[in-house]
Amino acid sequence: MPSSGAYGAYRALVTGSSPGGIGAAITEKLIDSALAQHLEPRITITATTLTGELEAFADGQRDRGAKVLVVTGDLGTATFPTEVATKAIEFAGGLDTLVSNAGNTRLGRLVDQTSLEDWDSVMNVHARAAWLLASTAYPALRDSRGSFIATTSTSGTSPHPGLGAYSPAKAALIRLVETLALEWGPVGIRANAVAPGPIITPISQKSRPGVTEDEMQEMLAARAEVMPLRVLGQPDDVAGAVAFLASPAARFITGHNLVVDGGLSLTANLRVPMRHQLTVE
Repeated sequence: MPSSGAYGAYRALVTGSSPGGIGAAITEKLIDSALAQHLEPRITITATTLTGELEAFADGQRDRGAKVLVVTGDLGTATFPTEVATKAIEFAGGLDTLVSNAGNTRLGRLVDQTSLEDWDSVMNVHARAAWLLASTAYPALRDSRGSFIATTSTSGTSPHPGLGAYSPAKAALIRLVETLALEWGPVGIRANAVAPGPIITPISQKSRPGVTEDEMQEMLAARAEVMPLRVLGQPDDVAGAVAFLASPAARFITGHNLVVDGGLSLTANLRVPMRHQLTVE
């Protein structure tokens, strides 16, 4: 963890923490790390709406010894990111780690299936919200010499057609993190990102309009088949990378977009015809 030991607590904000997803796994992993160091976890989590599952998740973390504040709202607005960052800092008495994880998608081709509303929604949730969160939290992160971590995507470096503004938004988020790393480095704040590839979450397993559950499972199996590791990732895989970047072990790492994709981003040349293909048995 960052230099939070002087406070006897570890203070974090994780956006997009719906149960079963990447944000919830990040929250649990950060709490694990704090408890292992005998620090009191003071964690603020967000979701769009308050559900029984979200309340149960928060209660479960409180039972483990964490103080948890749940704040719900739309990160796509111009006000909620600032509001939640302010509440997190007041609740915890400062901030050591800010994880901008929340995201959304609007399916469709850019030219003829993406509306202005869709474009703004995706760009605002991914890029503008991260900027507003970071701007609001800057004084607290400066005081703690803490870190800012964003969940990006391999779609931000390898465009993914059919996802509307998602790839452009993730690309913008990566460059935002890099800019923060340069601007914040002199005051001791680190800014990094984690770029997941295919990860199994409740959303990724949910059938979409016109796609049956069986077809969705077939698609997931096909995805796993093209992965060098032959498996899809789990939320905990991403959470482990975030916890590492938040820890003292990453004290000399900033401006980095850590890819967590089971090697998928290495496979482009496998589709280039060759006379032979070497494999390891």
